[in-house]
Amino acid sequence: MSPLSCTKCSAEIPSGVEASSFLHTCDQCGSRYSIEVFPALHRSRPSASAGGRIVEDTEASCFYHERRRAVVACEGCGRFLCALCDMDHGGAHYCPSCLEVGRRQGELHTLESSRMRYDRLAMNLAIVPLLLWPLTCLTAPTALYLVIRYWRQPVSVVPSRKLGFAVAGAFAIIEIIAWTVTLASLLLVELR
Repeated sequence: MSPLSCTKCSAEIPSGVEASSFLHTCDQCGSRYSIEVFPALHRSRPSASAGGRIVEDTEASCFYHERRRAVVACEGCGRFLCALCDMDHGGAHYCPSCLEVGRRQGELHTLESSRMRYDRLAMNLAIVPLLLWPLTCLTAPTALYLVIRYWRQPVSVVPSRKLGFAVAGAFAIIEIIAWTVTLASLLLVELR
């Protein structure tokens, strides 16, 4: 424990002075002081193993903490990392910088905080225009494209099913068939 010193003159306070509620006098400058001891003073300090032990001459050190032993290399940049800096992400190990860059650039999909719900968009494009039938000639192919294009993409940040895609695809196919039949029948009427 480091020695205590006077706050006015920085003279060392003798080790025999105990913590107490009454005031003591500094031997050097004569100022009055009291000593208060926090409970943490009497607790044992945690060992260095919580962040990795101190590096020896033959070991690699952490890029961010030069006195800490490296336990893994970052899979993004290759920097050596101690146990404190290692960010385990789905079995892959990253440094804090690479994890942040991956989150910002969208390379680490499980760190996403929002996602476009293409299943709902496809559903809306397939069902809502049924109120105005002529719009479905445009929205049904668009909904079918969204279903095909984004079927393998994660649907939501929270786990969900692909039921929305399936329903939207079914409605879009039915609408496209209905338009094809309608246009074919109109063409046949005109050809007669």
